[in-house]
Amino acid sequence: MKILLLLISLVITSLTFAQAHWQVPQYDEIKKVITAENSDNNYDKLLRRFNDLDTTLSDEHYFVLYYGQYFQDSYKPSNSGNNLIKKMGRSVDEKSYLTFKDSLIATKHLYPFDLRALSMGSVLAHRFADNEFATKLDRQLIGILKSIFSTGDGKSLETALHVLNGSDEYVVCDILNVSVTGQRTVKNCDFLTTENTHVFEKGIYFNIEKIFEGYAKLFGKKDNP
Repeated sequence: MKILLLLISLVITSLTFAQAHWQVPQYDEIKKVITAENSDNNYDKLLRRFNDLDTTLSDEHYFVLYYGQYFQDSYKPSNSGNNLIKKMGRSVDEKSYLTFKDSLIATKHLYPFDLRALSMGSVLAHRFADNEFATKLDRQLIGILKSIFSTGDGKSLETALHVLNGSDEYVVCDILNVSVTGQRTVKNCDFLTTENTHVFEKGIYFNIEKIFEGYAKLFGKKDNP
């Protein structure tokens, strides 16, 4: 858990200072590299490694995995995540932890980027001293969060954090220990008003353009290329 706390500290520090260039997702380029059979970023190969809890995935791998999910048939912008794991996680004790762990491993491939389930699994693995499993879950959670935080600082429409699921916004706020007091849509962004924070004056912007496009595809409307 110390690694995760260090990440949170680094993220808050980085958001305090202006960054010259954010890594805004270039979806055309992402699509090219994840569909190339011989690419190191071939999506099917990377996803298998991710689901196998491979700890050697790079920051670039996590970036194309998270944002490349947009091009997968399984992508659903309204996905509520692994509800079984979130329900089980509320009442796990020492006796039931192994059952929880086995269930998480068995269902993880169905919800690979569910940040809430990953976070819950990490917390419980640390609580019950399952150190190897905790390290693997921490690596995945950190990898995805670093990808999201590399896209902006969340302080304006132009530097909004790019997400592909609405629930990810609230996990990010939880990670930053930010209390959400309201939500509204501003152009292509969700704006979450916040309190108890010295980093964000009024709230955090999340770019949800691809979520809008995902809904358009889901309902058979013409989407952007």
